[in-house]
Amino acid sequence: MKTGLYTSPHIATFRERIQIDGKYISAEDVEDILPDVFEKCEANNIPATFFEYTTALAFRKFVESNCDVVVLEVGLGGRLDATNVIGRPALSVITAIQYDHMATLGDNLNDIALEKGGIIKPDAVYGVLVGPGCPHDVLQQTTFEVNKSLNYYQIDDADLLPPADRLYPQSQLKDVDVKADLSRAGRPLEVLPKVDIDWLNTDIARAAVNILSGDNYFYGRNNDVVDDSYILIRRYQMLNDCLAALKPEQLTRALSVRPPCRFERLCVSTSSVGGALHATPHNSNGGVTTQTDIVEVVLDLAHNEGAIASLIEKLRCVYGDGDNVRFRFVVGMASDKDVRACVEVIHASGVINSDSSQLYCVEAQHPRALSRAELKDIVCDIMGDGCGTILSSPEQRVENVAITLRGLIEEGLQSQADGGPKEVVVVFGTAFIMADCKKTLGCYNITSSSGEVVVDQELADDFEMF
Repeated sequence: MKTGLYTSPHIATFRERIQIDGKYISAEDVEDILPDVFEKCEANNIPATFFEYTTALAFRKFVESNCDVVVLEVGLGGRLDATNVIGRPALSVITAIQYDHMATLGDNLNDIALEKGGIIKPDAVYGVLVGPGCPHDVLQQTTFEVNKSLNYYQIDDADLLPPADRLYPQSQLKDVDVKADLSRAGRPLEVLPKVDIDWLNTDIARAAVNILSGDNYFYGRNNDVVDDSYILIRRYQMLNDCLAALKPEQLTRALSVRPPCRFERLCVSTSSVGGALHATPHNSNGGVTTQTDIVEVVLDLAHNEGAIASLIEKLRCVYGDGDNVRFRFVVGMASDKDVRACVEVIHASGVINSDSSQLYCVEAQHPRALSRAELKDIVCDIMGDGCGTILSSPEQRVENVAITLRGLIEEGLQSQADGGPKEVVVVFGTAFIMADCKKTLGCYNITSSSGEVVVDQELADDFEMF
């Protein structure tokens, strides 16, 4: 079964956004298809945006490749998103509702839920799956108004996902709620329980698989037959059969796959020849590497308060309370985010202190990036002296992501060699800083037999901005 995947944003190459069976769309296909998309938009007087052009490119590629199944990640919200032209999805999934893109989606969770609920379609074959911590009353009402017979699945439904199959504790599901004091922005601060949020994401994906592979592949719980079209029913039956045939170890392996920079753990060392950095994926599902010649680096796209709270709890689950670990946090933000609320979450968590862990502010090379000076002012206003810097002059601003990251790794390696605690560098925030991080870390470098670090050209090509 051929599967298409459409995601955003990209980290290092535009081609990451469009994949078929795990392979990026080729540069040649982009160059062949996009001119026709431009031409059709111009001929029909369609003032398309970058994301709309990209979505059209993806759909065209999926059709030409005869994809059997396509997984679409909404770009922003749902109701007005370019991906929402799909009239009859197999399944709509709403994983979480958090404060983000508030200028467009609304400044409260109910309004944001209404926008995200726009992907709930009356003819969705299997209905909608909704994660915890969402305003279920709002989304259930939306579902009822769209189609009162549409299936509405919740992740805490024991019939959908038996307790024995769960990673995320059942007792925590209803605790994902607004329960903190008001933030500086005057609205509730969302705080997640001290449980690995990645387990919850895995459970949501597993629940979706259970729905799609269930015996009622074209009969809903309350529905009549979805469609009498042989071709349509045959396609859904093929999807059902493929998922149902997965062996447990195949499903577990598939559910473990993550996109780049979603709590991506790397082991970073320096070459004995030339001192170039060399990053390799972390081999373990947990724990800390004991080698003193390796600094661990975590890359994560957390850029709103809910995601940052989840990142902090994930760090605690993996590394413990930090008694034998020193965290160095590197953050760069986009200017359209509620940065003050994000910093409030970091400060309230207690993970930053001037004696050990610190926060280093950087600026992405992007027009939407928040300047390093503005970011540092906000951090210092909230956290006092809990932020650090290893930049010596304003002239280094353009290169500060690379300079900061390399400086922290070298400092960490020296500290570990001197008997200090294990160093973990955590880079989070806007996607705009991640390509520079990957290049600085040498994610496309390999070590030759002589010990010299050289470029793996095939990997380097994938890290070139298209």
